[in-house]
Amino acid sequence: MKEEKYNPNYLGIAKFLFLLITIAIMAATIIQFINLVWAIITPYSSMSIVNTGYSYKMDELAGHLNLSFSFLGIIDDPLISNARVFSISFGITYLLLRSFPQIIMLLIGYKTIKNLTKTYTPFTKKVIKLLRSLAWVMIGFGLFSQLIMQIIVTLINFHTMPNTDLVAMIEWGYVMSGVLILVISETYQKGYDLQEEVDTLL
Repeated sequence: MKEEKYNPNYLGIAKFLFLLITIAIMAATIIQFINLVWAIITPYSSMSIVNTGYSYKMDELAGHLNLSFSFLGIIDDPLISNARVFSISFGITYLLLRSFPQIIMLLIGYKTIKNLTKTYTPFTKKVIKLLRSLAWVMIGFGLFSQLIMQIIVTLINFHTMPNTDLVAMIEWGYVMSGVLILVISETYQKGYDLQEEVDTLL
């Protein structure tokens, strides 16, 4: 008897939502890359930054950059002498610490869905490994991405360590989602173990 592939209806919905998320993240990444290139090639004299009283705001080629004092971890509002350095430092750290990890999550998610549709059961070592990888990437991203980004941008532009609220820098949505996926991966592991026992008895 030929084994049927595991392909429930919810995987079709998951694929559609995954596509929308992919489009949104890739669009944001492309825009940030364009702004970074623009900041690199634009003369320093053509760039300016405005202190709004609670944030630093500057126009970019696509949209504008607006970083609050709380995000930067500064208590007062020191002047930024070089708008170009500010824009470039933010652009590079954003791509490295925000965009690229999100792209890695997308790749792992794509491989997970692909493996689920290729097999007759969801309980495979490959799927379990992918779920765990995705979970740890999400947890690490949620815990450290904003914090490291804040430290780098503040050090480069203000030459001081930020006055960091560690709890505020944690992105709890990513952390809790990662923990949930870890729990799901353990459930899949139990299913895999039971399946192995059944296959052994047969």
